[in-house]
Amino acid sequence: LDGLDAIRNVHGMIKAGLVVKAVADEVGKMLEEMPEKHAVLYRVAGSVFTVIVQPGAAEEVQVFARKVAEKGLAPWKVDGADYACRLNVAVVPFGVKVTNPDVLAANLDAASIKSAATTAGLPLVVVDAE
Repeated sequence: LDGLDAIRNVHGMIKAGLVVKAVADEVGKMLEEMPEKHAVLYRVAGSVFTVIVQPGAAEEVQVFARKVAEKGLAPWKVDGADYACRLNVAVVPFGVKVTNPDVLAANLDAASIKSAATTAGLPLVVVDAE
């Protein structure tokens, strides 16, 4: 969540927590709309989430990721006010070919850094598994 620190610094921890909850709720709703996919949303750290999706066609995941990224470009409504908090979205494939947790973590870190640095277009990066 890019901008959460600014929200916390200006409006306090409670508002920042409400923005995080709004993001989680919205992404959770989007997960429910994914046809024939089983996915789970996890909060990894204060401003970091991950969605683990059952293996299948990459196109569905791409559509989902793009929708999340698009939603993350608009301000989040909390208690009648708008809070700018862009979502940096990174898609990292894993599975049979890549099971080493260190490689998965390195791929996710690389994708997150690239996504956070994106200034034009949608904040969406796909990192191929090695």
